[in-house]
Amino acid sequence: MPSTPTLLIYLHSPSSPSVVPSDPPSLTGVAGMYALNSQALATCTAPPALPKPELEFRVNDEKVHPSLLLEPLVQLNNATKLYSVSQTLRLRTTLSVARRGYVIVRCSASVRDLYWKNSEVKLNVDVPEQFRQRPEFHLFGDAAMPTSSPVFLIFLMTSSFALRF
Repeated sequence: MPSTPTLLIYLHSPSSPSVVPSDPPSLTGVAGMYALNSQALATCTAPPALPKPELEFRVNDEKVHPSLLLEPLVQLNNATKLYSVSQTLRLRTTLSVARRGYVIVRCSASVRDLYWKNSEVKLNVDVPEQFRQRPEFHLFGDAAMPTSSPVFLIFLMTSSFALRF
């Protein structure tokens, strides 16, 4: 027997009730591995709610430009009067997006200020080893530190300060 989603009903006023799901949106259509510069499609579907859920896509924590999104599909269930929304992201797995060898796609669904949940998937991209992004390391004595390390920055500041005096 299929499970029935849990819904929470909020009454802001008699004329504008809200019905929000307890489940997060789903992300589908994602393959396990992508070639560099191939097209990836990811479809996000929000569970039924009232009013219509809003969707937002992020790639590597950056909001997606609207030109990468297909038109959302909004469906109204006449029996429940709840809306479900789905939208598809078209993403090219370029080197600038997949420099680490993967891409994180996140879909967030929200209903007013009552519901906000997200789902994310990791798209593995076949990026040649020489193009993968790595932190830079510098050797100081017997220690290696990433150049973005706060310890490294303090070392540089104190070293340059000591050289001046």
